[in-house]
Amino acid sequence: AMLSEKQIKITGIPVSPAFSLGSVSRQEVLASLGLSQDLYTLLILGSKRIEGMPEILNGINHSALPVQLILVAGGDDDLYQRCQYQSWHVPVKVLNFVENVPQLMRVSDMLICKAGGLAVSEALASGKPMALVNVLPGQEAGNAQYVVEHGAGELARDAIQLLEICHHWLQD
Repeated sequence: AMLSEKQIKITGIPVSPAFSLGSVSRQEVLASLGLSQDLYTLLILGSKRIEGMPEILNGINHSALPVQLILVAGGDDDLYQRCQYQSWHVPVKVLNFVENVPQLMRVSDMLICKAGGLAVSEALASGKPMALVNVLPGQEAGNAQYVVEHGAGELARDAIQLLEICHHWLQD
């Protein structure tokens, strides 16, 4: 059976209300991860589709910035294993695949992610600034342009530029 035109509504990407509604205790969530509520928290959303993640993480790890990381490997088992055994100089909680991204996003101060439609929509719903990395031509480039033009984040073309963005945002 075919759908009629009246049955189809264009509404955009469905985003869970959990990204913007309800109460989340920053203290409880961070404590459950073994992290501090006093440090600037970077939520890094990884995946197998992000190139250059080791350089990005290495830069932040050796930056001496007063930050802590929640790293979600997003099913990238190699990244997850490597980060489990890496020598960290900043507090970090390494997770692989999680179901509580809305809570993690809401207790974080900043997101580091690709400019995929879902991640951008979820970050916008949660009101968190984005540092976009490894942006692909096409749809992701359009998403990144939208984020930057509307003051919701910045584009980091490499690990050094990402550190510059982090440094500037920490000073604001």
